[in-house]
Amino acid sequence: MSVIDLDRWYWLRGERLSYYPPQRGKFRADFQLATPALFLRDVPVDRDPHWRHGLEPHRCYYACDEWSTIFEPMSDGEHCRVLVESSNPDPVRGERVVLYSTSSVIWNEPWGQNRANKFVFFRNRFWKVEYDEFLHRWRSNLNYPLMLRWRTPEEMQKYASHPNSYVADDFLPPTYLSERAITPVHGLLEAIMESPTDRDNYLILADCLEEEGCAFHEYVREALVESEQLSRPDQRHPLYDILLTAWNSRPPSVRTCVFVVLNLLQLLS
Repeated sequence: MSVIDLDRWYWLRGERLSYYPPQRGKFRADFQLATPALFLRDVPVDRDPHWRHGLEPHRCYYACDEWSTIFEPMSDGEHCRVLVESSNPDPVRGERVVLYSTSSVIWNEPWGQNRANKFVFFRNRFWKVEYDEFLHRWRSNLNYPLMLRWRTPEEMQKYASHPNSYVADDFLPPTYLSERAITPVHGLLEAIMESPTDRDNYLILADCLEEEGCAFHEYVREALVESEQLSRPDQRHPLYDILLTAWNSRPPSVRTCVFVVLNLLQLLS
């Protein structure tokens, strides 16, 4: 049971958002997080949205690093309440996070019956989303980052069947397109993709990330310690498709490296 002071939280939320109003093309959500774990599979869940298909309840079809926290989170030691916002390439009011969902989108229809399990990778831990509230009115015709794939204006127009549907101008292009490529990171990531069970490649990458001032190096080292043996990733897993798409289509930046390796480590043990 959460002991977060919700009256104070909602007051703070209103105050903060009043002097930092939403910008067009950015999306915001209010999440309550709980039960952090080192690996995604170890986060406790109380339902299996895939039960009809016999799949594990942590099988995610959405993973996106287009999000960051805004303002300071509120914590009671066991739970954490955060505001997240999309399209912040270099967040100055928060920390970058990765959102996960067992659905193919992060924002489901409010009338949906089979609710998805959602998770957040925040401060080198995976957290269960106990409560989520997107601070916008739900509309159809979604685009990135509410779904994984960036859709062109022409495609958005083609499916804008309802007058209240989203249109292309409601979304910003992926911010990873402007990320700076780093040659050493590219080489190390290429070596990891070729030999994903070679622990030495991850340790060398961790050293490189530490030199770049990226705190994710701590997660890599800890994950390797906890994983006694690395197995080859299941290439049929949706997370593998997601990380492979990122590897093939995004600049080899530190951010891309974190996203690819984070998801790969979930599939190796």
